[in-house]
Amino acid sequence: MEEISKNQAINIRKILLILLAAFGFCMNVSADNYPLGNMNCNDIGDFAAEALMWRKRGFTPAEALKKLDELNLSESVDKRNMLDVLKLVYGGYGNSWTQESARKAITQDCQRGR
Repeated sequence: MEEISKNQAINIRKILLILLAAFGFCMNVSADNYPLGNMNCNDIGDFAAEALMWRKRGFTPAEALKKLDELNLSESVDKRNMLDVLKLVYGGYGNSWTQESARKAITQDCQRGR
């Protein structure tokens, strides 16, 4: 069996590092879609603004949940995300948000992966 020279070993290590780095980059790029289902961060922010409008119009949390059910979200991930948004809108944050600040805050949180 032929021995690998020191230069060949270094080249193999470099290739492995490049492949691992490329694989890691691909995982980071594609990871954005996993927690979002069919909705993107802008969609989630738009929903936050709409949900805040419901609250300002006097919809109860139960009525907001009914409106959410009417959206017929196909992905359970999307529905879970919208439930989380409703909790924020009908919680303490909703007291001080405007429609635009709700949209911006939720969109930014989504983009940061929260």
